[in-house]
Amino acid sequence: VEVDEVGYIVGCDESSPSIVLTETTSDFDRDKKVAKLGISVKQVKPLFTYCYNQFKTEWKKPNDTKRDEILNSTTRLILIVKGDIHSAVNCRKMLVERKAVTIASEISFSA
Repeated sequence: VEVDEVGYIVGCDESSPSIVLTETTSDFDRDKKVAKLGISVKQVKPLFTYCYNQFKTEWKKPNDTKRDEILNSTTRLILIVKGDIHSAVNCRKMLVERKAVTIASEISFSA
């Protein structure tokens, strides 16, 4: 299932879930299933820090498919939280140029 939308959950207490994923039908295509992802604001900083550190580690490794998958997922989260991290933007450009990420999925992500 493709994540269609990401939002923040505010006002959670300790008993509330940190991450919520709900499945629904697409607004544009009723036959397509998509997911809405909610992340507690308390989890944003630790998640961002983890992904940023993972991104820096993977960036130094030699090119391979596993590395590209990790860079794709970590840079997505980095840019959702903080859109002006230029190294993440440049990495996504490189992934598109190497065809590790399709242009269509990149346009969908940035829209």
